[in-house]
Amino acid sequence: AVTLAWAQTHELSAASIDAAARVGAWELYRARLPLGMPVAVTGTLAWSDPATIRGPWRRALLTLDEGLPCQLFLPAAIEPAADRLRVCGTFLGTEDDAGGVTVLAVAALAPAGASTPAVINVDATGPAIAEDPLLRAVDDYRTALERPAYEALLTAVAKDPLSPTPSIHDIAGRLWKDAAPYRGQRFHATGRVIRAWEDPLVAIDQPAGIGRVLRVLMHHYDTGLIGAFIRDSEKDGDTGLRIYELAVLGDQPAPRPGDEIVADGRFLKLNRRPLTGGEVRASDHAWSVMLVTKGYRVLPQRGEGPVPLFSWVLLGLGGAVLGFIVYRLVIQLRRDRELLRELREAADKRAAITGGRPVKPSDSTPVSD
Repeated sequence: AVTLAWAQTHELSAASIDAAARVGAWELYRARLPLGMPVAVTGTLAWSDPATIRGPWRRALLTLDEGLPCQLFLPAAIEPAADRLRVCGTFLGTEDDAGGVTVLAVAALAPAGASTPAVINVDATGPAIAEDPLLRAVDDYRTALERPAYEALLTAVAKDPLSPTPSIHDIAGRLWKDAAPYRGQRFHATGRVIRAWEDPLVAIDQPAGIGRVLRVLMHHYDTGLIGAFIRDSEKDGDTGLRIYELAVLGDQPAPRPGDEIVADGRFLKLNRRPLTGGEVRASDHAWSVMLVTKGYRVLPQRGEGPVPLFSWVLLGLGGAVLGFIVYRLVIQLRRDRELLRELREAADKRAAITGGRPVKPSDSTPVSD
């Protein structure tokens, strides 16, 4: 009865259906989505009960693409038209008596297929692009990724030219305080890879024909203005280790953990994700700075790349100092050898004069009476 009451009070409007967050099984079961949140899922219809319950509602069971079950409350007027469906509805939570099954109050059903993402005006430059309606709808505090803006950036980045971009690390402190003005702008990010995986929902939805996107988590030691919350008050530090997240287009292999990479792309959001696996922190969530990128480059390991000019200058100065020291030692050694030779010659001359006799004081010094 409580679940049905939720369903009746959270019927979605057409605008809410369009803005529904595309989520997968991980978000539904583990991301702690807020109750009443509009979501969209895809899966195969397992069964639909024709009998209505408590008014114009009936039950159905959807097997999500990841293989987990999702219970649906369908309005009686909605009839599934295909076995594989895209479902838009309200997230109502999980029912413990149903084995932890996620429950949705359905607002719309459609056959699942390749999605056609909305378009972001990438001709706008600087802060102007952040005024795009899709990007303005992005919320850094949501634990689910806003798929419309995400997929629109995927298609935009795929068409971006290869040109130099500013470093996101230079403005990361300001971005951390207010991310909205920077959405959609082009930056490059550098970091050391933590882990990488393929985005399963992109493989399922194929937005604009894009079938593969790598998601990469990496860390970078940022300097400058670092915002942090310490004992419930905001502080500004000087340095800090920050997490960056990339959504990488293309068919490049996944980078290995520990690789240092750099990627050019567009900033999307501060992506909030719940901590799992018994991790204990000051907060139960962590944020990453997320960019959609066209690819990545693996930087040479320290010591494997070309020696920078400054290092050559230091090496030259060190060599010059060492050469001067060696030169002075050689000169001193020659002088010591010359002095030793002169002493030996003087000793030989004295021996020749005295006939080899040692010189006694009585031979040269008169004795007084």
